[in-house]
Amino acid sequence: MKRESFAVDSLGPLESITDIGGTTLVSPNGSFELVFFSPGSSKSRYLGIWYKNIPIQTAV
Repeated sequence: MKRESFAVDSLGPLESITDIGGTTLVSPNGSFELVFFSPGSSKSRYLGIWYKNIPIQTAV
C-alpha cells in the first residue's frame, strides 16, 4: 500500500520534512527526490535521494 505523499521543491526557514506524512523534497527540475523510506521488510528508517521519474527507485 502506497502512502499519500506531498512533494515540495524548497523549504522555508521554519519549515521541515518529517518521516510522518509522506512529505518529500523534489528538485526544482523534478529529477531527484529526497525521502524517508524503509527498504524491503526493514523496520529501520533511512533518508534517501533517488531519481524521481524512474519506476524502480534508483538511489543516487
